[in-house]
Amino acid sequence: MSALIRQRALINPTQAWSRLPPEIQQEIGRLAITMGLGHMGVSAAIAPRSGFLAAEAEGLSGLCRLIADRLVEAFDGDGQPLLPDLTVLGIKACRTCFCTDAFGCPEGCSWISSNLCSSCAQDARGSF
Repeated sequence: MSALIRQRALINPTQAWSRLPPEIQQEIGRLAITMGLGHMGVSAAIAPRSGFLAAEAEGLSGLCRLIADRLVEAFDGDGQPLLPDLTVLGIKACRTCFCTDAFGCPEGCSWISSNLCSSCAQDARGSF
């Protein structure tokens, strides 16, 4: 695990959302629905596949553009995105590497405590 990960700033997506004007929230909602339905159609192999792929990609692309343009607080001084704090969404995440149940560490890990995975606990002890 690198020091860059340990020092990564987090953004609270709930707070960021609440500061957006209603018209931007609506546009984000439309794009998220488009992306989500596209992803679900692709995952279920529903025809026309190209239509669902386009919906997923265009929804994601639109979301990224809108976030970059309208949510300046979501980026650090170098223009890099901050890491969303998944715990505010009720998702269990490691306090150090931010892995979750669905996306664990590449070498595999388990929970040592409510917010620390076994990979990070080993790193803290100095045994790699």
